Amino acid sequence: MDHGGGTWDAGAKVVAEVLKVPFEKISIDNGVDTRTTVFDVNTHATRGIYCGCGAIKFVAEKVKEMLLNYAATLFKDRPENLDLALNQELGQGVIYPKGLPENYKTIGEIADHARINSVETFSYTSTLRQKNCPPCFITYFTEVKVDTRTGEITVPRVVMLGDSGTIINPELWKGQILGAYALGLGVGKLESIPYDKVTGKLKCNGFITDFKVPTTIDMPNIDNIIVDHAHTYEPTGPFGAKGIGEAALSAVASSFGNAVYNAVGIRFHELPITPEIMLKALEEKEIGGKLRNAN
Repeated sequence: MDHGGGTWDAGAKVVAEVLKVPFEKISIDNGVDTRTTVFDVNTHATRGIYCGCGAIKFVAEKVKEMLLNYAATLFKDRPENLDLALNQELGQGVIYPKGLPENYKTIGEIADHARINSVETFSYTSTLRQKNCPPCFITYFTEVKVDTRTGEITVPRVVMLGDSGTIINPELWKGQILGAYALGLGVGKLESIPYDKVTGKLKCNGFITDFKVPTTIDMPNIDNIIVDHAHTYEPTGPFGAKGIGEAALSAVASSFGNAVYNAVGIRFHELPITPEIMLKALEEKEIGGKLRNAN
């Protein structure tokens, strides 16, 4: 399933790349469930691109092989002597003998010939179990400002760097990183569910009134956000790609906490670092400093 990270979009791009057809002509049926597909454990562990698109690429390559084999009978040639390419003018994929691009047949023509003559349907169904689990990486450089009068912490600038192998959809990848940072910032400075450790009763009035989540106001100005990625290649992934999901979120609060430590010299071991907690920590630090000086 696609949680909103663009898995189906990436899958369509993979099919378009393998079969050399325009992206907009690819349609993926995302209404899948166990009535129409085999059982799968879950959608998790950053495997939408790596596993899902890996399976899509595998199946698309099988269809490509079928197309070339059938086209070879029409051209009276060997499959390995044929090329498959996107014809921009026609807006579809074409197959032709190598070195003779003008002597082509479109994928549509080849498929129609096979259908009309009741020879073959170019369809393939399979599963793919990846044999590897390549890690993805993320690094955040967070700058914070701490108002020692109010305890308020703001983030004026941030640099985000990731390693996801080949980036299939750069804009959606960037959106994943930015969204994860916003979520992690909420963990670091806002979101809390206080409860009585004896009775287990919630101390807040409710999520609507007391559970604050970050908005664009809490994020740095867009001009002060740098997002980039390492140019790496994962040989077991589709076109060298791997995931980024969990990694994008996991390092945000740590980066935020480290930046706060560098700013005020106080190491916090619990989150969130709210203004009240910050003021209390600053007060304790000041009192501790006075006691040390007195001794």
